[in-house]
Amino acid sequence: MVIKLPNVKENIRVVMQRLGYNEHRDRHATEPSFTMRLSGAWYPRFHGYIEERSDAWLLKLHLDMQESKAYGASRHGGVYEGEIIAKEAARIQQMVSLLQKEDASRASTAQPEEKRGFFARLFG
Repeated sequence: MVIKLPNVKENIRVVMQRLGYNEHRDRHATEPSFTMRLSGAWYPRFHGYIEERSDAWLLKLHLDMQESKAYGASRHGGVYEGEIIAKEAARIQQMVSLLQKEDASRASTAQPEEKRGFFARLFG
């Protein structure tokens, strides 16, 4: 499933970590990849590839059920559509919208601080 995520001020790695995903390094992958385990074991896990665009990020999400058994095979037991994928996509979109609201509130409440010396800040 492909999920379109709007740009947020934070780095995509930080955003994915806040969503519960960890960076997954694969020497064959050309795009950044992130996984979130559903239990203590390696599988099943959500696995997503990030494609960065000028207006948004595209998250290509699927559920890895098991590791591939064939040597050198890139195919695995993955689920690309379904109820569990749709629920995770909805959760991700909801969390990213909350992050956007946080960014907007930080921008509106941030006021430049008056420049003062060290002792003036320390003693008032």
